[in-house]
Amino acid sequence: MHLLTVVITCYNHGAYLHTSIRSVLGQGFNDVELIVVDDGSTDHTPAVAGQWAEATYIRQENQGLSAARNTGLEAATGTHICFLDADDWFLPGALHAIARRVQAHPTAALLVGGHIKAYDTPTGVRYGETSIPALQPDPYAALLRCNVIEMHAAVAYRRDVLRTMGGFDEALPAAEDYEMLLRVARDHPTRRLEGYSKPVAAYRRHASNMSDNPGLMLKSTLDVLHRHRSAASGCPAHRHALEEGLRFHKDLYGARVLRRVKRTLRSAAARSCLRDDLTLLGRYAPVWTVRRLGRHLAEYIRR
Repeated sequence: MHLLTVVITCYNHGAYLHTSIRSVLGQGFNDVELIVVDDGSTDHTPAVAGQWAEATYIRQENQGLSAARNTGLEAATGTHICFLDADDWFLPGALHAIARRVQAHPTAALLVGGHIKAYDTPTGVRYGETSIPALQPDPYAALLRCNVIEMHAAVAYRRDVLRTMGGFDEALPAAEDYEMLLRVARDHPTRRLEGYSKPVAAYRRHASNMSDNPGLMLKSTLDVLHRHRSAASGCPAHRHALEEGLRFHKDLYGARVLRRVKRTLRSAAARSCLRDDLTLLGRYAPVWTVRRLGRHLAEYIRR
């Protein structure tokens, strides 16, 4: 049994996978098990993974990110587990930093580190903002307001906690990490959700990031938050945090969907998407949409 298991999930990101694997195995940290779960890739992912004898490679039919993570969770033997997307990577010294926190707080349900944004450019990677999440004094309330952790690779879970909770929800097409973080924070209030003060992972930003699909993210994050109405109802602070979270995600993703609607109105070629976007806004944020459209109309009239 290892102290840490790192599960790299990959779907058609073979171009990035070598960097991701090397960021784990090149750290000089020996008490780690690496599992690469290929979720039915049709690119050269198998060839890249096959170059690393130290990694356990598992290939499955394409089932989605949650299912791929659950496959890795089932195969893992480490006491703690981290999930790294194939297009992201760990920073130098990250595994040593995570291990020190795991050893210092072995009963913590999860430990949370920071990350740095990494932007793909024509000339290479440009590093951007650093984020160190603040969860205390009430981790559940902090996460209800928004996913302050943001990058899943910066989280180390106790493997037994995830297994007891049944793993990731495979019915969710996105925000499955947010859903898991909320459940852990809700169900383990007496255990510290400890943090480490330096970034441990690079979060690559590129054109195919799932979080850049505002319609999918609006639907998924609101679905996740609505599941917590009952749990939050008994505590005024949690109930207020949930309402803040619903507003935050409508402002974040709803505004981007609305901007797409406005662009679509100016483009005959894109109008086939208009009905889907309007249906999405009408179903998940009807009051927000009416208010936002009213604000835009008032601004237009004043001009």
